[in-house]
Amino acid sequence: MLIARRIAKTLPFPSSKYLSFEDTILEANSYGLPFDTLMNFTFGELSYYIHYHRERKRREYQEKSILTYYQAALTAKIMFGDKVNEVFEEFPYWTEDEILDIRAGQAVSYFNNIPFED
Repeated sequence: MLIARRIAKTLPFPSSKYLSFEDTILEANSYGLPFDTLMNFTFGELSYYIHYHRERKRREYQEKSILTYYQAALTAKIMFGDKVNEVFEEFPYWTEDEILDIRAGQAVSYFNNIPFED
């Protein structure tokens, strides 16, 4: 009899919320908590510390994946001859004030490069 098995997606860090005490100590140490400080923590504090660092690592991976995706999209756009917009139009990381500063700088450099005839 064939049993269908579901293939789980692997995560870059342990997916179980429940670790043994030894695993908890080793994981907290891998996130930079020294052993002498680590021994003064309660199990709840260690769990919170690990959860915080797992979440931080997850968000870091999200940011890297977004950047990689945008790099690939921009490269494809350039390769296939589409017009490449300003960097702040391609990537949504600038505020309106920063965009205005960039536009003002572009205008100043444009008018500084106009040759004047005598």
